[in-house]
Amino acid sequence: MGEGVQGGLTVKDNNHFPQLIAGMLLGTLFGFIVMLSILSAWMPHSVLNHLFSNVCHQQAERSHSFGGHAFGICIRCFWLYMGLSVGSLWHGCTTNARQPSKSLLIGGLLIAGISWLSGWILPALDWFYIRIFSSLTLGYAISQYAVPGMAELLFSNTASNKNLPFNHESKRARPAALDH
Repeated sequence: MGEGVQGGLTVKDNNHFPQLIAGMLLGTLFGFIVMLSILSAWMPHSVLNHLFSNVCHQQAERSHSFGGHAFGICIRCFWLYMGLSVGSLWHGCTTNARQPSKSLLIGGLLIAGISWLSGWILPALDWFYIRIFSSLTLGYAISQYAVPGMAELLFSNTASNKNLPFNHESKRARPAALDH
């Protein structure tokens, strides 16, 4: 389809449904992880802290806290998931169909790398707001790639996934037992 302008944004394709669904699914998933991490501070001895221990160091001095109890994930992980959630929702709901920004991804990786290295080289420079900014930027940048990838995975009609069970156009033979 041709390019057009809709709501002030450039639209390359009128079929926005796959991107919308993918963005909503990923945004909800990562938002749910953020909510579970907050809930883990209200229920500090729950299974949530054990689940998050598989993906995060959970050092209390590097985590947000509520009521004297640390969240189940550190500041860096919390804001990475927040960036993934907000970015996925934004990229799913916007009709801007341009290519993901490589410069934003590279910039996010550089900021996160500098933040991580600064904690090793000069621990005094490892401020919490640098961790917040670097993680939020990186999560948002990654979401630009995750939403189109999820849309492609869910709605692609390529030869590689034509035989998947959820694809209604599947041409594989059905077992005779199902043809009653």
